[in-house]
Amino acid sequence: MATMESEVVVMVLSEILRKNDDVRQIRPPAVAGSFYPADCTALKQLIDQQLDYGRKLLQQLETVLPTGVPKAVIVPHAGYVYSGTAAALAYALLERGWGSVTRAVIVGPTHRVAVRGIACPTATAFATPLGEVLVDVDAERKALGLAADEPLRSGTHARPGAPAPAMIVNDPTHAQGTCGGSADSVPANRTWPGPTSTPPWTPPISTSKASPKISIGK
Repeated sequence: MATMESEVVVMVLSEILRKNDDVRQIRPPAVAGSFYPADCTALKQLIDQQLDYGRKLLQQLETVLPTGVPKAVIVPHAGYVYSGTAAALAYALLERGWGSVTRAVIVGPTHRVAVRGIACPTATAFATPLGEVLVDVDAERKALGLAADEPLRSGTHARPGAPAPAMIVNDPTHAQGTCGGSADSVPANRTWPGPTSTPPWTPPISTSKASPKISIGK
């Protein structure tokens, strides 16, 4: 029979675990095993092969390409076996930014959940077969115009005068089974820009109806 003391301990531990869950929310892989291998070794081998292909192709095109680090690249987001080599060329271009890039943002279209604006999740990290990709939650709060200690809650809209007035917090857009447009790019980006210089990430952001002006406040 449980004693009053043991019941109190259980209640305290449950509260601690609940608070930890609030602070650290890991978003599980959405398309592992379908868009890319769920096995860590197989996935890394596939990405390495595709990046090697992209680097070799980039060397051939070096004389006709602009110099410097791209501010943005457009990559396909189908299964890696279908479009990974095309995406790898873009990521090879981004390798020029090793050591100098301080933040990376993945932006993709919404697929199954409609939103008005640009939607980020409450997750603090995205899990992949290659490990977790940490999210720059502080940058999200700043874009939303929230206080530094204000928690992200699904349904939150940008405050008046926020740097990104069209930004919202919307977990359903990023839930498993509903998001494949940008989340499938996370594992490939987990390997960039190198093992010792990974920047903080703003997570995959789902976009719908939002002009550049109202999205970034310029």
